[in-house]
Amino acid sequence: MDLKYIFNCLNILFAIFLMSAICPQKAYAYLDPGTGSMILQVILAGIVGIGCTFKVWGQKFAGFIKKVKDGRK
Repeated sequence: MDLKYIFNCLNILFAIFLMSAICPQKAYAYLDPGTGSMILQVILAGIVGIGCTFKVWGQKFAGFIKKVKDGRK
Protein backbone atom coordinates (compact mmCIF):
# COMPACT_ATOMS: atom_id res chain seq x y z
CA MET A 1 0.00 0.00 0.00
CA ASP A 2 1.06 3.51 -0.67
CA LEU A 3 1.78 5.73 2.32
CA LYS A 4 -0.24 8.55 0.76
CA TYR A 5 -3.28 6.25 0.50
CA ILE A 6 -3.02 5.30 4.18
CA PHE A 7 -2.64 8.97 5.15
CA ASN A 8 -5.77 9.87 3.15
CA CYS A 9 -7.74 7.06 4.80
CA LEU A 10 -6.68 8.25 8.24
CA ASN A 11 -7.70 11.80 7.35
CA ILE A 12 -11.15 10.57 6.29
CA LEU A 13 -11.55 8.56 9.50
CA PHE A 14 -10.48 11.57 11.56
CA ALA A 15 -12.99 13.78 9.71
CA ILE A 16 -15.80 11.28 10.38
CA PHE A 17 -14.84 11.09 14.07
CA LEU A 18 -14.69 14.89 14.31
CA MET A 19 -18.11 15.29 12.68
CA SER A 20 -19.66 12.73 15.02
CA ALA A 21 -18.16 14.53 18.02
CA ILE A 22 -19.33 17.96 16.84
CA CYS A 23 -22.84 16.90 15.81
CA PRO A 24 -23.98 14.29 18.35
CA GLN A 25 -27.34 12.55 18.06
CA LYS A 26 -29.66 11.92 20.98
CA ALA A 27 -29.22 8.35 22.18
CA TYR A 28 -32.43 7.84 24.18
CA ALA A 29 -30.52 5.31 26.27
CA TYR A 30 -30.29 4.58 29.97
CA LEU A 31 -27.76 3.04 32.32
CA ASP A 32 -29.10 0.16 34.34
CA PRO A 33 -27.96 -0.36 37.95
CA GLY A 34 -25.25 -2.90 37.06
CA THR A 35 -23.43 -0.54 34.72
CA GLY A 36 -21.76 1.47 37.49
CA SER A 37 -20.29 -1.59 39.15
CA MET A 38 -19.13 -2.96 35.79
CA ILE A 39 -17.34 0.31 34.99
CA LEU A 40 -15.73 0.26 38.45
CA GLN A 41 -14.56 -3.34 37.93
CA VAL A 42 -13.01 -2.47 34.56
CA ILE A 43 -11.17 0.51 36.02
CA LEU A 44 -9.87 -1.48 39.00
CA ALA A 45 -8.82 -4.40 36.80
CA GLY A 46 -6.91 -1.99 34.57
CA ILE A 47 -5.11 -0.46 37.53
CA VAL A 48 -4.18 -3.89 38.92
CA GLY A 49 -3.06 -5.06 35.47
CA ILE A 50 -0.84 -2.02 35.00
CA GLY A 51 0.61 -2.53 38.49
CA CYS A 52 1.42 -6.19 37.82
CA THR A 53 2.98 -5.31 34.47
CA PHE A 54 5.28 -2.73 36.04
CA LYS A 55 6.20 -5.15 38.82
CA VAL A 56 7.24 -7.84 36.32
CA TRP A 57 9.15 -5.31 34.20
CA GLY A 58 10.88 -4.01 37.35
CA GLN A 59 11.97 -7.51 38.35
CA LYS A 60 13.30 -8.23 34.86
CA PHE A 61 15.12 -4.90 34.77
CA ALA A 62 16.63 -5.50 38.23
CA GLY A 63 17.78 -8.97 37.14
CA PHE A 64 19.35 -7.51 34.00
CA ILE A 65 21.15 -4.81 35.99
CA LYS A 66 22.39 -7.43 38.46
CA LYS A 67 23.79 -9.58 35.61
CA VAL A 68 25.52 -6.58 34.04
CA LYS A 69 26.90 -5.50 37.42
CA ASP A 70 28.27 -8.97 38.07
CA GLY A 71 29.87 -8.93 34.61
CA ARG A 72 28.08 -11.91 33.08
CA LYS A 73 25.80 -10.68 30.31
